[in-house]
This record gives sequence, structure tokens and C-alpha cells, in this order.
Amino acid sequence: MVELCGQFVSGIEFEGHVVARISESGNLSNSLCEGESFAVRSVRIAGAQRNIKREHVERDLGRLILRDSRGTRVDLDAPDKTFLAILSPDKVMLGLVTNTREKGAISRRRPRKRPFFHPSTMQPKLARCMVNLARPRPGEVLLDPFCGIGGHLIEAGLMGCRVIGVDVNRRMLRGASRNLAYFGVNPEGLLLGDARSLSFSKIDSIATDPPYGRCASTAGSTPKELLTSFLSDVRNVLKLGSFICLAAAKETGVEDIGRDLGFKVVENYDIYVHRSLTRRLVVLRWG
Repeated sequence: MVELCGQFVSGIEFEGHVVARISESGNLSNSLCEGESFAVRSVRIAGAQRNIKREHVERDLGRLILRDSRGTRVDLDAPDKTFLAILSPDKVMLGLVTNTREKGAISRRRPRKRPFFHPSTMQPKLARCMVNLARPRPGEVLLDPFCGIGGHLIEAGLMGCRVIGVDVNRRMLRGASRNLAYFGVNPEGLLLGDARSLSFSKIDSIATDPPYGRCASTAGSTPKELLTSFLSDVRNVLKLGSFICLAAAKETGVEDIGRDLGFKVVENYDIYVHRSLTRRLVVLRWG
């Protein structure tokens, strides 16, 4: 979910509205090598520092960097390195950008662009958010017991997690297999089974979007019955301290179900979908 990240270089000091100096400017010698080009960009956080014009900050910093770093040059179109000035409410900081998220990476994973599509599939940005909320680490096992066509598994797999999917619908599993292969994710397993009766060794985390009984079937149970049965059984496969992030219709009261079954409700968020559906994301912790 991070747009860009980098390395802190220095604080910036002002005299009036003009950049006076880069504190600890010796750090620039570690940031730029002779012959390299650079650009300076800026971003304002939460409307901070409105009295300072961003273009002036970029201009003044460029001049200071040129003065303090030997044999470098400005290149605004294709710089070797990019500095970012962050204007926050209480300070202005300078950083060196080291990684940026590839533009369009999330949109290329939209459901309609996958080999197999189903209308109940969650958008990749929200699926990635849910995986993040489940708090898996690279190399750990994330389970989606209602995996459908694999949206959460794709996101977790791209983060370096080992992934397992379960679904009662064989056609969905075939679709998940195609979608995962398309994005280069090799699952630990895609299993035909019932999420209310899981037989695994201990799982590190779960991110899942159980059916609401609208676009996807709840197999004869009400959504509340399905969630109660699932959460009751899943206690046997989760490691102590593990997290579940799941989505449900708000009126289902999934956080109350989890609390009654011994889970700790860590956080929840409501997302309005349309007039008859508000989706609630709930994060539960076991043990």
C-alpha cells in the first residue's frame, strides 16, 4: 500500500520563507556520488506549512545540494536519484527516495483483467488492505477458507507469504488456480472443502471474505450461522496470537460473534457499498 519509501537524510532549516541550510548536510556525501544527477520534489502533509511555497523549497534545496555535493547535476526528467522534501506541521524533512510502487500495479490486478472473473470478487486494493490487517509476515502461511477465485491469495502471495485456499465450489478453485498462476503465485494448496470443518496444523493468519448470500451462496445457512460455525471451528487451526481479518455485512454482527467465541476484537471498519449493503471489516485476535 506504500506509494514510496526512502532514507531520511536531514532536517531543513529556514530563515523566513527561504531554505537557509540542510542540517547535518554531511549526509549528502553519502547520498550522491560524483557524476550523478538528481531532482528535488516536495509534498505537503495535511495542509501543513502553507506559508512556504513548495516550488521555492525545491529550488532552494536544489541549489544547496549542488553546492554541497561535488560533480552532480540537476535532471528533472530522468534523475539518477530523487530527493523528497516533506512539509509536515512541525518540521520539514529531506529524504532520498529508494523505492516507489510501480504505477498501475494495482489496477492491472483488477478482477476484469484476470483470466477468470466472478462478480463477487473483491477489488485488489481492499483485498491487499485486508491481508495487511491480518498481519502476516513473508514466509508465513496465510489461509483464505472462502477463497473464491483467489483475490486475497494473490495479494498475500505477492507479499511473499505462503498461501492456502479452501472453497466448496470446484469451479471457483479452478478459477483461483488460473488467476494465481497468471500473477506468478504458487500456492501451498487449493483445496475443495468446507470452511466450517478445517483440518490443518497451526495457521499464521487468515484474510477472507465469506459469502453474504447475495452474489455468492452460503450453502443453505444464514450468513450469521455460517460465520458462527466457521469462527467456532477455526479456533482449532490458528496459532495463539494470530489475527483474522474478515468481511461481512454490517448487520451480521460478526464482531459480537467473534467476541462470544473468545476472540479479541482488535478493530473494525465500515465500508458503504450501496443502499442495501455496508461491508464491515473486522480484525480478530485469537489467544
